[in-house]
Amino acid sequence: MAGPRLTHYVQRQIGLGLAEAENATRTSRVIKDPDACYDDIFAAAVEEIGIDRLVARVLDNGPEWAYRVLLHVSDLGSHRSALIAKAAESPEWAFNTLRSVPDLGRHRDKLMATAAKSPEWALQTLRFVPDLGSSQHMLETKVGPLAQSFGNISGFNLLDQAWYNCSFTMKWVHNGVTYPTDVGGATYSPELSGGGGPTQEPCTYFPKENEPLQAGDAVWMYMYVRAGNDVESAFRFTYDPSTENYAYFTATGSTSSPTLALVGVEPYNPNLPHGQSAVPA
Repeated sequence: MAGPRLTHYVQRQIGLGLAEAENATRTSRVIKDPDACYDDIFAAAVEEIGIDRLVARVLDNGPEWAYRVLLHVSDLGSHRSALIAKAAESPEWAFNTLRSVPDLGRHRDKLMATAAKSPEWALQTLRFVPDLGSSQHMLETKVGPLAQSFGNISGFNLLDQAWYNCSFTMKWVHNGVTYPTDVGGATYSPELSGGGGPTQEPCTYFPKENEPLQAGDAVWMYMYVRAGNDVESAFRFTYDPSTENYAYFTATGSTSSPTLALVGVEPYNPNLPHGQSAVPA
């Protein structure tokens, strides 16, 4: 099995509701399997009820599921356009479609316009979607000052209010080069258990040997989600070793749809030692 698993209770209940409405008993059994991923579930649904009925149910159930089908079902035929249009109803899922689904063609403009309706998702689109073309100015106008640095910091703090385990590392740009070059081999904070934390680390905790970090470098958070989808924050800060301010973030959502929310920039909490979670893992 490959891909993100449906570990969030609400998502599984929605999936079960769709399967039961179609009397898809085999698909229901797959959804109930805690190790089943989207690939497994959609493959079972296509085999049991066919692609036409699956897409019809998904189109009645909101943009997230349309995005999931686009991402995990390869042969959609004439249904692809309708699913992209459904995903384009939400700024969040428009962004995710732009970032992860290939060959969008003429649908890109509509997805860009939807993402631009939300400053948050417009910023994500500017940061992480390549080849914006004529939509770049529209997105920059919507984002405004959000594209600028959110202040000077010397560290990061993460509170886990989600039902997944997570940890974080720092990404930064020094002399035009982004570090770390491989997030899989990066230095991470201690892992937080679902609903636990917070933990905090100074910016100097993350660079390895031969990874330069200097005052004035742009820095931001990258969150690893165990058995789920990682999140790279769109919010940038300026590294300043002379300040006590930390960037405070909160993790919410599910493994397949995690979110990383910026709470604010405040002095670090001296009662929480660096490298130590507030609750036992």
